[in-house]
Amino acid sequence: EKPLGRTLDEARAFVRACTVRDIRVQVNYWRRADDDFRVLAGGGLAEAVGRSQAVFGVYGNGLRNNGSHMIDFCRMLFGEVIAVEAESSAVRHRSAPIAGDIDVPFHLVFESGLCAMFQPVDFADYRENSLDIWGSRGRLQIVQEGLRLLRAARVSNRAMQGEWEIPSDAPEVHSTTVGYALRRFYDHTASMLDTGEAAISPADSALHTEEVIEAVVDSATNGGARRYLATGAH
Repeated sequence: EKPLGRTLDEARAFVRACTVRDIRVQVNYWRRADDDFRVLAGGGLAEAVGRSQAVFGVYGNGLRNNGSHMIDFCRMLFGEVIAVEAESSAVRHRSAPIAGDIDVPFHLVFESGLCAMFQPVDFADYRENSLDIWGSRGRLQIVQEGLRLLRAARVSNRAMQGEWEIPSDAPEVHSTTVGYALRRFYDHTASMLDTGEAAISPADSALHTEEVIEAVVDSATNGGARRYLATGAH
């Protein structure tokens, strides 16, 4: 389970210890095991909406808790994060499952130049961890914490001749396979141990997600200054 340690140094020490001992690790970023999301990451997202050009997301119950899942999901879909900026100072989340966790709005910058903007929501009001992706040929919303996909492909504009629009008022709604993601994660881990195949959520990838989180925290404590990261495998 994430986080890999109480601090980034502790997480790095854990990963080094596993490497030295040749211990295989899968970290429970369960979206990496879901069939539908793996299809999106493997080219299905581009087929559905074209080139991703704007991404908006929400998370709740803490940056290190669900925020980490959404950051890792973005890395899975869009590639490596090269820079982050916090949009305001952090607020300590008193009821978050991880002690000392925070809520903070932030944005991620990817190698492609794409930016993803995130805002926290209060789970005392409702739960949601979601992505809203605007592509060159359509829009894809991953909502209800991943249970539903809402896709709207561009059509002729209803107001202006010769223009396009995204019919957000009439999306195609699809149920996902996330209810089976954890089972598939365990099945894949068993297969990984038997055959030696590569992990789908290895420790070094999870560590990079935690490095992104620490960069967001550092930005939030330094007036929203941009922080840059070394890239890693996604």
